[in-house]
Amino acid sequence: MNTKKEPKPQVVRNKYTAQFKEQALERADRDGIPKVTQDLGLAEAR
Repeated sequence: MNTKKEPKPQVVRNKYTAQFKEQALERADRDGIPKVTQDLGLAEAR
């Protein structure tokens, strides 16, 4: 019996600047979250 554990794949997380975050929030207020997340290629948090 093989009890060797498989390594978990590393999750790659992007780092965003404060300016990017501020502009994304401004756009979300203006255009709506679904539109902005799609435009920026982000996953909409639930």
